[in-house]
Amino acid sequence: MELTNILDARARAIAHHEHDDEVREVAAVRRGDTLLVYARTEGPLTREAYGCPWHIGCVQVAGPHHAALLDACAARTNPLGNPRRFRHADASTAFEALVGALEELFSEDGFHFSDLLDLMDARDVPYAYRAFDTYGALFRPEAASLGA
Repeated sequence: MELTNILDARARAIAHHEHDDEVREVAAVRRGDTLLVYARTEGPLTREAYGCPWHIGCVQVAGPHHAALLDACAARTNPLGNPRRFRHADASTAFEALVGALEELFSEDGFHFSDLLDLMDARDVPYAYRAFDTYGALFRPEAASLGA
């Protein structure tokens, strides 16, 4: 099951890793001004961690928070340089910049979806989170929608 096959035709593959029968895939989808980053894992480590053969996690980042996400990615990949600033008026150009930054992050050896969540939390990038597996679904709305 390829992640981009279960999403829509506009999904962009960001990373695909296979090691010891474990598969990790990351893809991005733009829906309006919202960026969705999906990560799918499948294999023995997934079964051990989640108790099921596959797991899909998703972060949803609204347009007003894209600049913070891009800056967080830039700070992680280039901590001593000037962070790239998100100043694109065109939504498709903005999406391409974010996908490029995420591709750079996930090309790092050992960078996982949970690392993206940790990075976004550490840099106060608001996002909603969803997870799906054979047992059901989990949803955590963006903190601002909770009145935080």
